[in-house]
Amino acid sequence: MTVISASICSKSGKILIARQFVAINRMKMEEYMANFPKLIESGRQTTHIETDVIRYVFVPIDKLFLVLITNKNSNIIEDLEVLRQLNQVVVHHCN
Repeated sequence: MTVISASICSKSGKILIARQFVAINRMKMEEYMANFPKLIESGRQTTHIETDVIRYVFVPIDKLFLVLITNKNSNIIEDLEVLRQLNQVVVHHCN
């Protein structure tokens, strides 16, 4: 599994907090997150979106999103488990 980044962003894709786990420049990261809201289809119940290069695995938290950006070769089951654990940490510490 390769998690590129874990972040909390607004519904518009503005990064509030992020942690990168591989070398990625800031402009590329901001580009990925700016594209994220455009890819979400309203009314669909999904937890991931794939592009040609990366996969977004996400969960909504009130007016925010908790988002993992992974490569497409990563194991989606492991990605969902990492996201679940991060969600528990965020909810516990940011009540």
